[in-house]
Amino acid sequence: MQVIPKRTKSNSFKIAVSLIVSGIALFAVSFFLISQIISIIGLGLLFWGALFLLITPLKFVDSSFLITSTLPAYMTIDRMLKAFQPKNEAYSIPSISKNVYLPEHLRGLRERVTFIPAEQSTGMPEINEIEDVADDKFLFENPKELLISIAEDKFLIENPKGLLITAPGIGLLDKIEEKRNTDLTKIPPNELEEMLPSMLSELFLTKEIRMITNENKVTLQIQGSLYQDLYSQKYNLKSINILGCPIVSAAACAIAESTGKPTLIQKIFTTPDGKTTTATLRIISRMFEEELKSIWPDEQVAQRRTELLDVIKASIGLIEVSFNILISLQQKRINWVKLEKYSKDFGPTLNLTLQTLPPLNLSFLNISSSIDSRNLQKISNEAYTILKTIFEFFNSLNIDDDFKDSVPNFQSSKAIILAYYTLNDILLGKLVGDKEYKKESHQLESDLEMLATNTSFKVNIEEIQVNIETLTPETDLESVIDNIRGIFKEQLKSISTLFTWSDRTG
Repeated sequence: MQVIPKRTKSNSFKIAVSLIVSGIALFAVSFFLISQIISIIGLGLLFWGALFLLITPLKFVDSSFLITSTLPAYMTIDRMLKAFQPKNEAYSIPSISKNVYLPEHLRGLRERVTFIPAEQSTGMPEINEIEDVADDKFLFENPKELLISIAEDKFLIENPKGLLITAPGIGLLDKIEEKRNTDLTKIPPNELEEMLPSMLSELFLTKEIRMITNENKVTLQIQGSLYQDLYSQKYNLKSINILGCPIVSAAACAIAESTGKPTLIQKIFTTPDGKTTTATLRIISRMFEEELKSIWPDEQVAQRRTELLDVIKASIGLIEVSFNILISLQQKRINWVKLEKYSKDFGPTLNLTLQTLPPLNLSFLNISSSIDSRNLQKISNEAYTILKTIFEFFNSLNIDDDFKDSVPNFQSSKAIILAYYTLNDILLGKLVGDKEYKKESHQLESDLEMLATNTSFKVNIEEIQVNIETLTPETDLESVIDNIRGIFKEQLKSISTLFTWSDRTG
């Protein structure tokens, strides 16, 4: 039976114990000698001993362990490469941002993958051809097929022929985003040149790293990398010269994420002593927006439109009830019976689970309890929380992920909700005597003009403004407000017959 040796105590622990023992001894001696100087020295030693004891020393791992833990992944990729004749190039494919909603069958597009084309792949031009083609629009013969393969988590594909693998630098990239609490898809390419070397340096895997960007060409120079032995003849890895070490792979993926374009690892060179690695990367101008949209079948477009209409209708109803509550709070004598009715209009929760959009979930228990407890400040805060949630839902819809030809699309949906929010905010401002409400009228007019340009939604802004001017606390508020809202909502019928308004929505 093998005996596992006991772990030796760290040097800092031994120093701490010796300082503490010495400090106690000197402190004890100071009592007998009645010496303040010896007492102070003893206390000082105790202090430093405690400090050494509390500070945990940094733990270092031998670089050879880093190599041996990474080596099996590259050896596995080498085995995969034997299945076909690969080109000596790899393309880091940008993933879809986490903020963009994807249906279940496209979730694989969130993965950060690298594509290694086969030598006989007709869809991939040679490197010198790429340099001569400004647009690179013929980079992939079948980009749609490639995206479908990524979405389906395939690794060996036929059209275009090649290998789809998880990039070796994904672990480092995830660590960078975790440490910086950032999303690389949100970092502009012009800022990445300065930020990426700093991010990678923070992982203490290399002595120095430089990144130089010249239009669509990126040169990465790494000195003193802990992964440098992977390039040695000792391991004779084919994949390392195609994919690069995890640092090169992470850099290629980061560039692809930031630019939203495939990034080609063109060439990797190491100095004879292995201490410096230079990688040449190329940002391909090809982007996949149209191909991404095309792999959504027509029924997905119809489903998206139906769900947007459902969300718009539900949101308009919630906006109305929320502002009804806020307007009621401004009256001299608060009608609690009416507020309780509004609370019932909300219901307990709203749960819209959608297929092509993020879910919209709201709980109205807090505002109901606030109304029951007659807490005016909490009622107001909860009403604004509901409005904020609705606004953030529509604001989070990424226009780049939209079916622009479908109406309503993301842009028009945002404009409808923003315009209706602004309209109700103007009504509230008019009642409380806020002189700024006229400035918001210009915002409303701008939103309505945009809707009129891009859709059949055409509201008579002059009629709305005339009605707003008649709104005073002394008038029949509900009647005037319903009339103003009705002018707006009537136009929604031009977008869909779905908009037949019930009592709940005014």
